[in-house]
Amino acid sequence: MDYEEDVEKAKSSHQDSTMTCARVGYSLGAVSRVDNVLQNYFLNPFLLDIVGLNATFTGNVLLIKQIWDAVTDPAVGYLSDHCNTSFGRRRPFIFMSSPVLWAFWILLWMQLPNVEEQGLLFAYYTITLVVFNTSVTFQMVPYRALLQDAAPTYGIRTKMVALQEMTAMVSFMLAVLIHGKVVVLFKYDNGSVNYQLGYLVSALFFAPLIAFPRIVTAAFITERPVEEGGGKK
Repeated sequence: MDYEEDVEKAKSSHQDSTMTCARVGYSLGAVSRVDNVLQNYFLNPFLLDIVGLNATFTGNVLLIKQIWDAVTDPAVGYLSDHCNTSFGRRRPFIFMSSPVLWAFWILLWMQLPNVEEQGLLFAYYTITLVVFNTSVTFQMVPYRALLQDAAPTYGIRTKMVALQEMTAMVSFMLAVLIHGKVVVLFKYDNGSVNYQLGYLVSALFFAPLIAFPRIVTAAFITERPVEEGGGKK
């Protein structure tokens, strides 16, 4: 009898430890969402004031991004649901999109040297933003779907989402604070702020924080196997 009780206690302890890891791992994925707040607050003034893109082109860059997101979200959801590999349905998307996220976040905040042609600037930043946000979708949609594997019950899911949102809010506040400090950190010899370098250094700092936390999430969470009929076992 004592042996059976010890086995049950060991199983319960293991399950608790696994669930704690899943909660922490899933919440860490929320750090990557700082790209949203940085784009919402700073991309428009960056394109207008630092790059020198006119208001019409800047508005069109942001509009095209929104339209493209509406197309890619359901498309990636469909692909993820119908993907079945030895690594799972969600992990391949998260892993493969990470280096693209890292690279294109940096490219998005670079100012092209000696380029003033509005059409070229518009094309560069539109393509860069579209590729970056497509990569975000390839991470974010499977990441959200992992919640069903990480939390088997409604109560656990509620707690995990609450922890995720708390992590995201703290990350947002720190991101705005850090970015605001970094972009004014560098100055020219005459004392004026070198915003071009400041934005680039900020991008280099945030790139790994945007690209890689969801890899930690995927590593912590075990996907449930898919039955032949499409449901989960």
